[in-house]
Amino acid sequence: MSSDNKREFNRQLSSSHGSFELVLGPGFFALAGFFIDRKLGITPMLTVIGAVIGVVAVVVTMYYRYQTAMATHAQLAENAVGTHEEQRAA
Repeated sequence: MSSDNKREFNRQLSSSHGSFELVLGPGFFALAGFFIDRKLGITPMLTVIGAVIGVVAVVVTMYYRYQTAMATHAQLAENAVGTHEEQRAA
């Protein structure tokens, strides 16, 4: 496998893990709430609360990951523009 193919594979794998995160995060918290509900013998209140906590956690994580990626892209673009202007001046 060439280095370009490996790089593309890693990029695709990195971007696809977000879908698992979207499903497994709330699912894990809902499942934990479900087991606690069963143990305590109460209504499915903790299941719903767990699912909501999981969704909020995933949304916050994705937001900050997006902000970091955009800051990185902006920095790279700024560096590329600066380099291009320096080459033009020389």
